[in-house]
Amino acid sequence: MPKKRIKSKKKFNYDYLEPYDSLYCALTWIDIDGVNIDWNDRELIKKLWNLHGEKIMEIWKQDPANAGKRPKIWWYVNSEKDIKILKYEKYTNVRGEIEAREIDGNLESEYPIYESESSYLKRKGLLESWELKALSSFDYGREELSLPY
Repeated sequence: MPKKRIKSKKKFNYDYLEPYDSLYCALTWIDIDGVNIDWNDRELIKKLWNLHGEKIMEIWKQDPANAGKRPKIWWYVNSEKDIKILKYEKYTNVRGEIEAREIDGNLESEYPIYESESSYLKRKGLLESWELKALSSFDYGREELSLPY
């Protein structure tokens, strides 16, 4: 008979952050097993930002691909949340026919297109000089959200 797996009761140390370790990854872009962050706990998020925000942004600025973007924790700390909806588009099926979709029990026929992160940061005057330099070769002023994949 297989033994029952016992979860570790070891507490995670939120005070120590190394570049690209699990805490760094959890705070910047992806949820990681073993790093339990309650994103609704505003005090914890503020504490983590005060402890590690400067180091996170220092590492973040080293990659030109991050120009016009911010780490996940930055959006939680700076939560103005006034990203503009540029337009609405109709849901279509694979044949290009317009059809409604059920979302949260309601039939919706359109979905919003939001401004991109870089457009938001530009509008708010939050782009730094390194970002402007890195984005100068790209069309950072484009309005529509576009995914890199």
